[in-house]
Amino acid sequence: MERFKSGEEGAFNEIVRTYEKKVYFLCLRMVGTHEDAADLSQETFVRAYGALRKFDGRSALYTWLYRIAMNLCLNQTRKPRSLSLDDEEAQEVPAPSGQGDPEEALRRSQISQAIARAVEGLPPRQKAVFILRTSQGLSHEEIAQTIHRSVGAVKATYFQAVRKLRESLKELKDF
Repeated sequence: MERFKSGEEGAFNEIVRTYEKKVYFLCLRMVGTHEDAADLSQETFVRAYGALRKFDGRSALYTWLYRIAMNLCLNQTRKPRSLSLDDEEAQEVPAPSGQGDPEEALRRSQISQAIARAVEGLPPRQKAVFILRTSQGLSHEEIAQTIHRSVGAVKATYFQAVRKLRESLKELKDF
């Protein structure tokens, strides 16, 4: 970070290499498609590059990058989206891999799809907090810094997300 601020342009490449996968997978979990996630993660680094000299270091670099990515993803999820053929194909159950019990593989696939649909159905802020906590492993404090909310608000939002997921997935208990 300091090398970049002092004029070493190549230092930004190290920042990208360090965080590109984490940012991409965060975007993928938020928007659900490879193309959108790739575009949003690239846009995250474009915006970060433009604002990096202004980065004051009050938060960790990854928290700052996640904040940029989350804002872009939240804006993207608010846009109306039309269903395409690719979306329908993505919802199809994959063929069993040939190993293990095909019925068990199908059951696991159906459970995974139900969970993914339930997470996708959460309100944007709950979805963001849930993904940052479970997929990215951020603490409540780090999430609070990322989304500019209090730790208490983050905990409450996470609790509400988990409660909604439990409610929408209660039919899986007998599955």
